[in-house]
Amino acid sequence: RTTRTSNGNSRSDVLIFVDDTQEETSALRHAQRVARAFQGSVTLVHVMSDASNHNGPIDPVDWNLKKQKNMKWLTGLAEAIKGHEQPCEVKLLEGPCIGQISALMGQRHRDITAAIRSRNSLGWQVSKTACGVLEAHGAAILMIPEDAVLAKDQHYRRIMVPLDGSARAEAALPMAIMLANAEKAEVLLCYVMPEPGLTEFGVKDSEAERLHELVVKRNRQAGEVHMARIKNTL
Repeated sequence: RTTRTSNGNSRSDVLIFVDDTQEETSALRHAQRVARAFQGSVTLVHVMSDASNHNGPIDPVDWNLKKQKNMKWLTGLAEAIKGHEQPCEVKLLEGPCIGQISALMGQRHRDITAAIRSRNSLGWQVSKTACGVLEAHGAAILMIPEDAVLAKDQHYRRIMVPLDGSARAEAALPMAIMLANAEKAEVLLCYVMPEPGLTEFGVKDSEAERLHELVVKRNRQAGEVHMARIKNTL
């Protein structure tokens, strides 16, 4: 689903998949900021799965009440954030969480799928919703830390783009530039030199050390030339 804006750029909408535990809205503003950079809209999406785990038939009355409750909660989230950047739509899906996310994003290859990720001292915690977003191959992915607060008048200062010398990595550059232009931010190109491999066993002699230094020097020069080429292109 691709549309062209007046300046010829591709428009991308952002679909934010949220769990029913989501109450805080400050992290959602990151998705709004990204949508504005790509001249798209924002849609809050929640997937209702069968809580009975297929152990028995679903009570249609109870299910309908849950749908109404979830829609009210989802609409409340949208109302809370729409005044900060742009209007926000809502969408309620029913069925297996990961399957519903994959199916929807399979139809929207040019859009961005986003999810909130929780983190603590043990590291990233992945919910079923976040897992579904990570497995959705039909769209770009935006993972937002739940504690990543973004004030209304705050802008991104720096956009880091990791590169490894491949065309696949460089394919992210146009989107990074669009976001940086919209935010008046600096683009930081990042390349990590690979470790030169030498066998762990054997005697370390002067020849081995010389070869190691030559490989390190060669890798550094190649990386600098590659980064300079991209910088000049940009």
